[in-house]
Amino acid sequence: MSYLSLQELRKSYSGGSLAVDGVSLDIEKGEFVTFLGPSGSGKTSTLMMIAGFESPTAGHILLAGRAIEPIPAHKRNIGIVFQNYALFPHMSVARNVGFPLRMRRRPKREIADRVTKMLSVVDLSDYADAEPRRLSGGQQQRVALARALVFRPDVLLLDEPLGALDKNLREQMQIEIRRIHSELGVTTIYVTHDQTEAMTMSDRIAVFNAGKVEQVDVPLAIYNRPMTEFVANFLGDNNVFEGSVTADGRVDVVGLGVITADNAISQLPGTKAKVAVRPESIRPGVEGRANTATIAVQGIVNHGDSVLLFAATGKNTVKVRLPASEAAGFAIGQTVTVSWQPEHVHIIGTRG
Repeated sequence: MSYLSLQELRKSYSGGSLAVDGVSLDIEKGEFVTFLGPSGSGKTSTLMMIAGFESPTAGHILLAGRAIEPIPAHKRNIGIVFQNYALFPHMSVARNVGFPLRMRRRPKREIADRVTKMLSVVDLSDYADAEPRRLSGGQQQRVALARALVFRPDVLLLDEPLGALDKNLREQMQIEIRRIHSELGVTTIYVTHDQTEAMTMSDRIAVFNAGKVEQVDVPLAIYNRPMTEFVANFLGDNNVFEGSVTADGRVDVVGLGVITADNAISQLPGTKAKVAVRPESIRPGVEGRANTATIAVQGIVNHGDSVLLFAATGKNTVKVRLPASEAAGFAIGQTVTVSWQPEHVHIIGTRG
């Protein structure tokens, strides 16, 4: 039995809008799972039902085999951290962290010991007496994290906790949160719309769309073997082509030609198929590669360390990502021959 189990969860609001539509998901003890999806996809509504701030319209939430949806939020022993840190400005860092323990009427000695330990875990021992307003955004977020962990929750919920931080600080905090998770082993659910955060931090990712979970898997499997076109396009750049499976186990794409894909052989001839090829898998030239195309460059986007070429062949738009060192000399209007390997082609909806 999984540690935390969501069973056919549904949440509808007034007017009949369905925010969560039959979400089922099993999470193991100590796992770090990210709910990834765009705004309005149902990820935060699902998190709020786990926390107890929203009630399911239907379905069940089991924690260690016990249904918790009838249990009030303050009795679920679940910690939560929001994007706005919600720290008490009139309390010191130590008193902010100790607040959940005082509400639980724990002995003063125990509160002091736990607060000291938790401030050490989040590397804020020297700031115990500081006021929150004197801290940086990253330090304030670590105080909020310590407060959510100090009472030893069964589950930790993080709702877009790094959204207000700048890029460099956000990346530092991603590493910090993973370090703290590794040290404490608390079952963690992290909500974000940021694909890089999800790929960096997660044991598994659950991709949400329109109230449903479209795919749950480890990060590289989500990236390389998407089960739906939405997942293929939402997680990073992708080229998605439509075609039909040939008798010899390849895919015939109109305007692009016949593509060899390692997992096409498992499909019935004549079956319609959508294939995904990541832009970084497409390279200039043809040497030693099975799939080729001649494309006309229509646009160039410089990302500093890499360059993204937008090109066309027939009715298909093709994106090619090159390291900046290899992109010199490409120009709009130029015709280029490119190629890619069969193992970099994935038929959407297959596990292979």
